[in-house]
This record gives sequence, C-alpha cells and structure tokens, in this order.
Amino acid sequence: MMRVLVTGFEPFADSRENPSQAVARQLDVAGPWSAGIELHTADLPVDAALLPGVLDEVLTRVDPAVVVLLGESAKAAEVTLERLAVNLLDFRIKDNAGQQIEDQPIEPGGPDALFATLPVKAIRDELEHAGLPAALSMSAGTFLCNQAMYLTLRWGQRAEGPQSGGLRSVGFVHLPSLPSQVVRGDRCGASMALDDAAAAVRIVVDVANNINPK
Repeated sequence: MMRVLVTGFEPFADSRENPSQAVARQLDVAGPWSAGIELHTADLPVDAALLPGVLDEVLTRVDPAVVVLLGESAKAAEVTLERLAVNLLDFRIKDNAGQQIEDQPIEPGGPDALFATLPVKAIRDELEHAGLPAALSMSAGTFLCNQAMYLTLRWGQRAEGPQSGGLRSVGFVHLPSLPSQVVRGDRCGASMALDDAAAAVRIVVDVANNINPK
C-alpha cells in the first residue's frame, strides 16, 4: 500500500477560503481511490515559524511515499506544477502571524535549490488530456508554499520510512483561486471550480502512483 500525503494551506491574505485547503478536505472524504493508494491529508499553517514543526510532525506520523503539497496562487489560471524550491524566505506580504521575512534562508547552509521529484511533465500531459488547464512553473516562489516544498524535499533526503521504504516523490501544485473568492472580491484574477481542482489533484496522485507503484 502506497501512502500518499496531500496538504493544503489555511486561508491567508484577507480571504476566508483557500482552494488548497478545500481540495485537500474534499479528497479526504472522497472515494474510491486507485488500488494500492492510502490517502492522508493535512492542513498547514500560513506561519513561517510554525510550519516546520507542523510539517515534520505530519511527515513523521504518516511516513508517506508521495507528498503532493497544494497552495493557492491568485495569479494562476491553470493548475500549476512547480519544478523548483529555493532556500529563501522573502515575503511580499505578511504571513498569518504578521511576519514579513526578507532575504533569509529556510535552512542556513542547506542546498540553494531542490527540484521536485514528482513527474511534472507527465502530470501536465495527463491534466491536459483530461481537459484541465495545466502549466509548468520554474519556482514555487519565496513564500510559505516554497518553504513547505523545500522542507519536505529535505525531509525526504534524510528519512527512511520503515513502511513506505522512504519518501519517493514530492511536488508542489499551485491552484487558482475559487470562484467564490473572486465573487466576494477577495481575489481579482482567474478562478477554478472546486470540483475541477479536486479532479486535477486526483490525476496528480494517480500519475504518481503509476510511476511509483507499491
């Protein structure tokens, strides 16, 4: 059985919703999943000080083989697959604790950057085949999304899970805002229906499962 962890972030930046949290929670109660997949989900805080401890606890407890980290991008019109996490915290806005960090490393002395280990091109192709807009992005930015991706990739480099045989694939997916956020004026860009975003993440998980069989 392959353990898959899907995470979403809590709402931030004056919005009461976050599509990543909504999708993770919907997937948690949805079914059925492909044979061999054991799905776990978790909420992550938009707090740079709290995030490392919360993420470490979840990863240690679940011991996943695949991690799909989700976040919101108000600029995105497609399901956006991130290719790179950088060792940098440089916030354009404050996190939910009111901190606006500038030019600090996530891990002093750590690698400058780490590549996603999910098969991002194969996932993009499957999303497009299913009629869902998808794109590749070079970097997850320098906010909490990037921090979560970098920390998870580093955790995978150090971990040897007794059940899963280690963390095999990690990736970050930015989702467009929800239509309700745009209608309320929380966001002013493109949007994607929750069901479409959830369907896209199911494809991400299925592709990862096919490439990383149990």
